[in-house]
Amino acid sequence: MKIYRIEPTYKKSVVEYDTFRKKMEGDTPDMWIRKEIGWRWGEFDVYVPETEEEVIEWANDQVGDAEYYKSLSEVLDDYGEEDLEGMIGHAMPDTSEACTFHELSDYQYEMNSTWDGCWEDWDIFIGGDDLSEEEQEELLEEVQDKYAEDYEDGVAELGFEHMDNYTDIHCAITAVEVDEDRNPIE
Repeated sequence: MKIYRIEPTYKKSVVEYDTFRKKMEGDTPDMWIRKEIGWRWGEFDVYVPETEEEVIEWANDQVGDAEYYKSLSEVLDDYGEEDLEGMIGHAMPDTSEACTFHELSDYQYEMNSTWDGCWEDWDIFIGGDDLSEEEQEELLEEVQDKYAEDYEDGVAELGFEHMDNYTDIHCAITAVEVDEDRNPIE
């Protein structure tokens, strides 16, 4: 696989989300909390397949099942592509100035670094009208305090389970091919 180092072109454009769910009893809808952190900068490696076998592996990774696709033709049919080159395009982030949103979970990637957190916001999502706005604010404050004390374990003490973590880049990106040691390839 080829490796590309991607970075945003504007500061304060990397946003990381963590979601937590509290299962409620009976017919009461589950309670969801989301933490959003905005970063001044971030650096990520994206893995782009080059061979038929790597494309099948990449596509299976996208659906979360290592045995879902058995052949390249199955992958091509699902993605509406005619050949291997077209499929490789699905695995490579768009670096054009017109593409200003990148959901990193669309790619096979690793986070190298994020730095200088600029903001942290918490939101609560509750189905129905079970809690007043004041009760929701009190709950969010309690969650934030627990998180500040003991991170995800503190939130778990309140009955919330960590469900997901994902990162988006909200601007155009640059991409530089790097070698296995993460040195740029000229």
